[in-house]
Amino acid sequence: MSLEKIFVDGHGWCEVWSLPKVSPKKQREGKYIGESFVHPAKMDVVLCHKIIETYTEPGETVLDPMAGIDTTGVEAAYMGRNSIAVELEEKFVKITEQNIGLLERAQTLTPKGKAVVVKGDSRELSRILGEKADKVIFSPPYRERYAYKNPEERQKDDPTASKRNRIHKPYSQDPNNIGNLKYGKPVDAIVTSPPFKTSERGAGIARRWRTGEVKPEDIACKGY
Repeated sequence: MSLEKIFVDGHGWCEVWSLPKVSPKKQREGKYIGESFVHPAKMDVVLCHKIIETYTEPGETVLDPMAGIDTTGVEAAYMGRNSIAVELEEKFVKITEQNIGLLERAQTLTPKGKAVVVKGDSRELSRILGEKADKVIFSPPYRERYAYKNPEERQKDDPTASKRNRIHKPYSQDPNNIGNLKYGKPVDAIVTSPPFKTSERGAGIARRWRTGEVKPEDIACKGY
């Protein structure tokens, strides 16, 4: 896919995906070991499938530099892509190795790609990787969501948070985890494409899109 298709006249290529809602357990049934669910920010498998299907081709190599339990890499391999997972946390590397083991033993009707996992810091990709990737797909660790120490702090920041989700354990104790890095140096730049002009829950914007309340011009897709 060319950059011209993604960015036209300074504006992003806009598309809203309406995806089926499938429980996390059902999404990973038979393809991931049970310990995978200890990860606090697992990528949605349905969304991952759509991204891989839309932006990659069979035979390409997909890189996830912050792999976690490697949802991106495992799903890419099931879809005939090769994948490289880079993960900082040893516990998640071990889980990923077992998930890849399930992948390799799985019987499928279509050819699978090859998946590998490398333990390392994604800031040193040029050093730890021995090959190039065609596409990069990742879901980075959250910082603020897992930084709250008490319900009052969480509620003050997000009044809509449910009681069940108001307190979270720290995402990681590793000072090199991106969620624990201090703002500023050594970060040179942040590249982001905010999807909406105003903050709104995904389900709400999707529903209003389907009913015609939201028009393409209401969605900001500028690339920065």
